[in-house]
Amino acid sequence: MCAACQAVRDRASWLFTSLSRPAVSSTPAPDLSIVLPTYREAASLPRLVPSLAETVEAAGLTCEIVVVDDASPDGTADVARHLAERWPLRLLSRHGERGLATAALFGLRAGRGEVCVLMDADGSHPVSAVPALAEVVRSGRADLAVGSRLTPGGGFRDWPLWGRMKSRFAAFFARELAPLSDPTTGLMAVRRSLLDDLDLDPVGWKIVLEIVVKSAPRPFVEVPIVFGPRLAGESKQSLRVFWQYLRHCARLAAYRRRREARARRMTETSS
Repeated sequence: MCAACQAVRDRASWLFTSLSRPAVSSTPAPDLSIVLPTYREAASLPRLVPSLAETVEAAGLTCEIVVVDDASPDGTADVARHLAERWPLRLLSRHGERGLATAALFGLRAGRGEVCVLMDADGSHPVSAVPALAEVVRSGRADLAVGSRLTPGGGFRDWPLWGRMKSRFAAFFARELAPLSDPTTGLMAVRRSLLDDLDLDPVGWKIVLEIVVKSAPRPFVEVPIVFGPRLAGESKQSLRVFWQYLRHCARLAAYRRRREARARRMTETSS
């Protein structure tokens, strides 16, 4: 499916989900919508979801946990439904559509909170960082806060050398796109209204870099995090995924060139 067709289909699916959702006028919107894109994460969710809900509650905030599942064959959706009986979880199932970045975008657009937090569903992102990221946005310091493993104070815990090198390689390839130390972090908090102004069309893997590039020159804040191992299951990283990331960088570079050319033309016209 071409990128344009995929974007239209994802937007239509999101609209259908929004229109078919039960009325929630009597329920106040939560402070945070925490989006978890999932594929084969049945073993991780039972540990991650309670920890998230309890951490947010301890910070004096309310939340909804939005699980976006791409028809996982391991019963992830069933696990999410069971957890929703006890925790503030909402399940959005996608059929015929797959991809981490598009699933993330789908969940962000469906979030009810003014601040949305995006994180991996495997537990590698520190749950303890969620209130700090959200506070950056809620306090008005910036519309976007990004968790970084490569900024001072950040790091890796029990993570293989190749994984650390891959993160640094990714940062090197994106160095001309944005002043972002860790473009493949996958962890961020964003003001929901910021997304309405952006034409987002991510490729395959991560969406944080896309949002940072396309929201420029709006400022963002990096918050140091320590990245850990998965809670359960196996990594889905591969050379194909990294190749998709390089394609994504190339597309964003082309986007930046077009934006800068438009800005020059506007300046020349007005002068």
